[in-house]
Amino acid sequence: MSRALCFWQEPTLINRLSVGEGVIVSFLATFAALLASTWLFGSEGDLLGLQISIMASYGGIFLLLFIVLWGLPAHYLMAKYDKTKWFWYGIAGILPFPFFVFLLEPFGDDGVYHMTLQTIELGAFGVLCSSVFWFFVVQKST
Repeated sequence: MSRALCFWQEPTLINRLSVGEGVIVSFLATFAALLASTWLFGSEGDLLGLQISIMASYGGIFLLLFIVLWGLPAHYLMAKYDKTKWFWYGIAGILPFPFFVFLLEPFGDDGVYHMTLQTIELGAFGVLCSSVFWFFVVQKST
């Protein structure tokens, strides 16, 4: 006889994901947020959506590089030292962006105020990405 799933029981569909699946889920969630923010804040006079699609595709490429070159090594390093709290993943999500923005100046030669805003925006996407990864890969396994 089968039992019905009660509302307080853990659903079986969303269990712990593998690292590869976590990368895909965190990429899709963060890319959706990136696309939404690009559409909301960057669509002045862009009737065809060309500027939005170009900005989102550059953001998606950078996001994938961020996950592969920074996020995965940080995850394996934190797993090695048993750092499984969300705090550590949040720090890892925000940590590279001040260096990225202030040293490489990817958005042009801006002043300190605009570079700080860019760091905050990229850091928010980094924290979102690392939080989704932490929730589906790390938190579900503990």
